Amino acid sequence: MCGRYSLGLSWEQLVESWHLASWPVEPHWTPRWNIAPGQDILALGPSKEGETKAAWVRWGYPLGNRLLINARCESLTTKPLFHEAMKSQRTVIPADGFYEWAPDRRAFRFTAQVPLSIAGLLLRSRQEPIWRVVLITCPANRWVGDIHDRMPWLLTPEQVPVVPFSTANYARLRV
Repeated sequence: MCGRYSLGLSWEQLVESWHLASWPVEPHWTPRWNIAPGQDILALGPSKEGETKAAWVRWGYPLGNRLLINARCESLTTKPLFHEAMKSQRTVIPADGFYEWAPDRRAFRFTAQVPLSIAGLLLRSRQEPIWRVVLITCPANRWVGDIHDRMPWLLTPEQVPVVPFSTANYARLRV
């Protein structure tokens, strides 16, 4: 499960990497290396004009007394909570690394030579007028599998910003 990730890029690097419309988000972007559930995070998606825009959303969706932070790719089409989101509320979460914990509680940070695009689903909060996001996870690839059995669903450059989900979701990672 993906419970933390990092995004240490500057705004200029974000604009260049994801071909963002050049305006900054409010509040202004600051690189972060320990992004946790419950925090506001940067999400990317296409605007009505066809440009890729960035916006702040809250990571995690409240379900009773717990916070749903991830959704398994295997159950996206069977869970009623994700029905609308799968149709029109897909998003990309930019990252430069993510953390997974081994059974002995040691944390490992996985990075790649290029920025990462994590698949996410936007959900409208029932309790407050904000958008929430859950990160989509998939079975771990061979680089992550020695540490943990799940990992974030990583989109290929061809999948961004349209974000179609396919089985070609693995990027070559290093610890």
